[in-house]
Amino acid sequence: MPRHGLGTVPPRRARAPALRGVWLWYLAPLVPGGVLHWIAASQADLAKGNLVAALATTGIGILVMVLVFGGILWLNLKAAKGIQAEIDKIDRFNQDNGSTQP
Repeated sequence: MPRHGLGTVPPRRARAPALRGVWLWYLAPLVPGGVLHWIAASQADLAKGNLVAALATTGIGILVMVLVFGGILWLNLKAAKGIQAEIDKIDRFNQDNGSTQP
């Protein structure tokens, strides 16, 4: 099996699992920094004694982050489903034609 280094496109069979796991390797590492950012952004309001504005800043910021991350996850899962459908179609074709190659 050929080796794939950095900067190369992985084989089709490796792409679908990578896209399904996008939450783990792409989104999850950004969550702590995003949450801390929005908490820090609200500190100016807290310093002025405005708890409602601080909570609104943090809440709206985190809500936007959740919506963006949810959209990224949804798009990646949709792409993974499409790639898996292509793989299944190729596998069925190969089975119907007697090929043993994946």
